[in-house]
Amino acid sequence: MRKTCFQSSMSALKEVARAFPMVALNDTWTKLAVGDVIGEKNNASIRVYDMQSIIKIKILDASGPPGLPNLLAASSEMKLVTAISALNFSPDGEELVAFSEHGLMIRWWSLGSVWWEKLSRNLVPVQCTKLIFIPPWEGFSPNSTRSSIMASIMGHDGQANIQENAKGLSQADNLKLLIHNLELSYRLEWVGERKVHLTRHGHELGTFQL
Repeated sequence: MRKTCFQSSMSALKEVARAFPMVALNDTWTKLAVGDVIGEKNNASIRVYDMQSIIKIKILDASGPPGLPNLLAASSEMKLVTAISALNFSPDGEELVAFSEHGLMIRWWSLGSVWWEKLSRNLVPVQCTKLIFIPPWEGFSPNSTRSSIMASIMGHDGQANIQENAKGLSQADNLKLLIHNLELSYRLEWVGERKVHLTRHGHELGTFQL
């Protein structure tokens, strides 16, 4: 019964990871990563769990780096932002990459390094091994939103973006707005030992060297 329950649970988790790109399982089903979908700009994280013992083993720091609010002046008034848009483990499960739509960043953590293992009992959020800023692509900038992108595509220049809509809203209403505009089509895929491929709605956005 326990084995059947475990298999059913893991099948459900695989389906969750398939539908929600901010949740990831490694290929051997031994590690689970869950990123903050929405969080404060300077207080976002990813939690990594050991699926064999179902305990949290690591917390990854996914907050905005120093200077990010200055880069995103248009959204500086927003307390909550879309934090983690996509996650993926490397094929061997020893590395993790995360894409953040807010700020257009890819973070990379090397989970198998010796210094990392020494932190296995320490749940202080750990900084990423490498941070990559993605150049804005056509119709999309670090402070763009899905609504403004669709407005550009459809030619509805009068449609307000999230930053405009969020002005004067309470934090609860701001949260509802972010959830309504949440983008679930981003995907990160490993295409080499140190390369990841970023797509949106199946369209290539770039390949990045870690």
